Amino acid sequence: MIKLNIRLLKLVSLCYLILPVFVFFLTWVKVWIGLPVVLLLFYVSFRYSQSLTEEKAFEINRFYFFGVLLLALLWLSYSGVGGFGIKIHDHYKIYCLAKDISENAWPVSYQFEGKNYFLSSYLGYFISAPVLVGWISYKAIHIFLFLYGFLALIIGLLWLMVLTGVRAFWAVVIFIFVGGFDVAGYIFRNGLSFLEGMPQFYWWNSLNSNDYLLYHGNSNLLFWAAPHALPAWVASGVFFYDLLKKKEISWSPVYLFPLVFWTPFILVGLLPFFALKAIMGNFRRLLKIDNFLLLIPTFLLVWFVTSVGVAELDQGNIFRNVASKGQFLQVVFNYSWFVLFEVLIWFVIVYLLLKNSMFLREHRIWFGLSLLVLMALPLYKLGKYNDWVQRVSMPSLFLLWIWLIRGIKESKSYLKYIAILLIAVSSADSLTYWITGLKESKGILGFNPLKIEEVKSMPQAAKENDWPIEQYLAPADASFFKYVAKQSE
Repeated sequence: MIKLNIRLLKLVSLCYLILPVFVFFLTWVKVWIGLPVVLLLFYVSFRYSQSLTEEKAFEINRFYFFGVLLLALLWLSYSGVGGFGIKIHDHYKIYCLAKDISENAWPVSYQFEGKNYFLSSYLGYFISAPVLVGWISYKAIHIFLFLYGFLALIIGLLWLMVLTGVRAFWAVVIFIFVGGFDVAGYIFRNGLSFLEGMPQFYWWNSLNSNDYLLYHGNSNLLFWAAPHALPAWVASGVFFYDLLKKKEISWSPVYLFPLVFWTPFILVGLLPFFALKAIMGNFRRLLKIDNFLLLIPTFLLVWFVTSVGVAELDQGNIFRNVASKGQFLQVVFNYSWFVLFEVLIWFVIVYLLLKNSMFLREHRIWFGLSLLVLMALPLYKLGKYNDWVQRVSMPSLFLLWIWLIRGIKESKSYLKYIAILLIAVSSADSLTYWITGLKESKGILGFNPLKIEEVKSMPQAAKENDWPIEQYLAPADASFFKYVAKQSE
C-alpha cells in the first residue's frame, strides 16, 4: 500500500497554483513592487504550511496507484498538451502565447495595425514555461508544459480519489469519460444518421447554436481547455477537501487567489461555496492578517487581467434579444433542454443512488448548491463562445462527478447499473477525442509540437482566426502598464 500524505498533497497543490504568480511578480513588475509582494507571498505560504496538521494518510494499493499514473500519462499524451497528441484549434493560442513570451522582453508589447499594445491575459498556464526554460529551446517549453500538466492531472485525480473515498481504478476511468448527454441534442437536430462516421458531440445541446451552451465532459475539457481545466481540478480538489472533510476554509484564500491569474472564471465558480460557508460560520476565521495581506497581490493581479476591455464582448441574460412570445417560449425550451440533458438527469441519478446515504445527508447543502449553480449559469452569456457557462461550471461539475462516483460505490441497487449505462452513453464526446488523439499521436508519447516558424504572434493569429483580440491585448496606455509593470526599453 502507498500512504498518501494529505498535508503534502495540499502543499504540492499550492506550489502548482502559486508558481506562475511568483514568476509574474519577479519578471513583469517593477522591482520595488514585485520583490516585496514575492516576500509577502513566501511569508503567507510559510504560514499556511505551518497551519497544516498531520492527518490520517490516504492509503492506495500500489497497483491502482501506478495504474492511475499510467492512465493519466496516456490521457495527457493524446490531449495535445505540450505538443503531444492531437492538435485542436484552441491549441494554437497556447503556441502563440508561449512563443511571444519566450521571444520578447517582459512585459510583452506589440505594434499592430498602427497601435501599441501589451499582452494582458490569463497567463497562469503560459508564463512559467517560457520564462523558466524558454532560454533552452522552443521544444523545452512544450516539454515543461506537458510535465507541469501531468503534475496537475495527478494532483486532481488524487483529490478525486480522496474525496470519493474510492481507491479503485474504475473511479478514474469514470472521471475521464463521463460528460453530458450531447448525443441527445445531436439526435434531436440531425436524427439517427451517422453517415460521416462518428460525429463530434459538441455543443449539440445548445439548440440555438449562437448561445454556445456547453458543460464540458472531462476529456473534452483536457483536450480543448487544459489551461482552465488543470488548475480547476487542482483548486477544486483542495478547496472541496477543506469544505467537505475539514469543514474549515479559513486558509483557502492562500490557494484560491492565484486563480485570478490562471482563470478567474474558476474562482467565480468556487465563490458560491466559499460565500455560503463563510455565512454559515467561517467568516470570523477568515479575518486573519494573512488573508488581508493577500489582498495586495490579488488587487495587482485583478488590475493586470482587467487591463483588457470587455465592453465589446457578447454578454447579457438569455432573454436579452426576445421580441415576441414565440421567441420567449423558444428560449425557455432551449434552456430547459440544456439543463435536462446536462444537469438534471445526473442529479436525479445521484440523488437516487445516495438518498439513504450518510454521505448525502452530511453534504446535502453542497449537493443542492452545486445543482443551483449549474441550473443558473446558462441564464447568462459572456463572450463570443460563452466562456461564462463553460468555465464557471468546472468546480460544480467536479463536485457532481464526486457525488456520482460515491453513489456508484455505495449503492447496492440496480440503479448503479443504470448509472454505468448512462456514463457509457455520455462518453460519446470523450471517445471522439480519444479516437482522434490515437490517430494523430505518434505512439503513447508522440511529441510533435507545431514548428516554431509556423507559429504567429498573438495579434496576427487572433485576426486570422477571428479570435476576440480584446481578450488578449491591452492598450499601451492602460494604467497597470504605466504604474506597475516594468517599462519596455
